[in-house]
Amino acid sequence: HSGEEYGYDRLLTVLQENRHEDAADIHSAILDDLQAFQHGREYDDDMTLVVLKWHGLPVGAVPETMLLGEA
Repeated sequence: HSGEEYGYDRLLTVLQENRHEDAADIHSAILDDLQAFQHGREYDDDMTLVVLKWHGLPVGAVPETMLLGEA
């Protein structure tokens, strides 16, 4: 991929395809896809990748008045 960036759309595709996995597996999937994108060439820049997976708040954790925008 001479000069082509990995890109946001490609990242979103990997996230969508792995959305049911845990954070560690999503992390691995992103790195695996980046490696495939690089065709095995070494990545020659610094990289930081943090994957957080949030399952939302349990039902009843937020008072209904806050959900309606009332104080």
